[in-house]
Amino acid sequence: MKHKFFKLAVLCAALALFPALAVAQGQFPPNTVSAGPPSGSNSGEPSPRLLVPADLPPGTTHGLVLIQPNVGQVNSAASPWLAVGPHGETIPCTPTTTQCINEALIYAQQNAYALEVNCVGTTSANAQPVPLTVTSTIVIPPQFMGFVEFRQCVVLSSASPIFLVDSQDSSTIILQVRPSTVLNGDAIHIAPTTSTGAVGKNVLNSTIYIESAASSGTGTGCLIDSTNGAITGNTIYCQDPNGGKFGILLNPVNVIEDNKIHFRYVHQHTTAGIAVNLSGAGACKRNTWYGGRIAPNGAVDGFLTACVNDTIVGASVMNEEGAVFNGFHLQPGASGNTFVGASVDGATVGFDVDPGANNNNFFGGHSNAPKADAGTGNVFNHVIGVLSADQFSNLPACGPTTHGLSIGVSDATVNTWGATISAGGSGNQVLAYCDGTNWTVAGK
Repeated sequence: MKHKFFKLAVLCAALALFPALAVAQGQFPPNTVSAGPPSGSNSGEPSPRLLVPADLPPGTTHGLVLIQPNVGQVNSAASPWLAVGPHGETIPCTPTTTQCINEALIYAQQNAYALEVNCVGTTSANAQPVPLTVTSTIVIPPQFMGFVEFRQCVVLSSASPIFLVDSQDSSTIILQVRPSTVLNGDAIHIAPTTSTGAVGKNVLNSTIYIESAASSGTGTGCLIDSTNGAITGNTIYCQDPNGGKFGILLNPVNVIEDNKIHFRYVHQHTTAGIAVNLSGAGACKRNTWYGGRIAPNGAVDGFLTACVNDTIVGASVMNEEGAVFNGFHLQPGASGNTFVGASVDGATVGFDVDPGANNNNFFGGHSNAPKADAGTGNVFNHVIGVLSADQFSNLPACGPTTHGLSIGVSDATVNTWGATISAGGSGNQVLAYCDGTNWTVAGK
């Protein structure tokens, strides 16, 4: 019997604690806590109230600098958000042109702290998320093994670019941002500008995730610019860049090499969805692109490149949001690139290969537009719907490395099945097959 009374007493005590437990689990308004009265107060029972820095004792933020809007936050670049260090300290940031963001980023860098910006809060209109208002560029400062995350942020900006990712090494940068006031300029630059310690003036071995980089007018969504230093060995995500001249633009003055570049839904651009400046041909090399949909709006090119030995997987150019002239355009110097599953729907020219763009391989995919190949040694293997055949002189040499390739030839001198094709210059349209030694007629 005593055990039954003891169990009943424990149950009643647990039920009595239930309301407090529910509050402790976060079931109260945003930016409030239920941790008792503020420090120094003699008021009574805990109740939901505004978060203050004193509520964050050492260790509470797990080593993070935390930034979030105040309750009733004013949408003004000069009105600071709440910025708290890992020991509960308030980070001074007045005057400010970025609502305390740049000041907190510098504070985190100087003390080797990670930083998180959480844009969900409340305004007088109870808007979610609270717009982050800036009049100067938000700079992710140079650092080694840094960690910066912006969560669910709508940015009102008159600056170009809105964000600059400076020199990094082994860092993780997450920018889940959506520009609201679209400026006539760039959204995000990855551009080593400042030299620091062993990092130098480079972006190395880092993961940079960008979600929804919108620009307009002459702007670019994601600019990857190695004018001042190398950009090497990184994993870069540029998801949903929309509007402006370019979705993703590479400016390879110094090397941009050995990176993994992921893109998804590149759309509404008026010059090119993705482009590599021709002036940097040769400095862009050995990158791997993981693709998705590219849907320009009246652009000349969907995917324009001058890189060397890049691999492009799963890129698809289409005209669902506006016209595009060239699906994939290879500029002089683009060589040794491999396109796997490259697809074109609705362009005037599917694959436009300039003179001097040589020895590129297109494998799989499809196009409903003709190709224009003025280079040499370029191979289109199992690309469904490519409408024009090559002259025999443009075919690569048949040997062990090309054994099994089948390519349309427009000027073969023979058209008998199995015959060796040794020259062009005639009018026979045939399918040429490399048997490991010779090109032979496999169909006509």
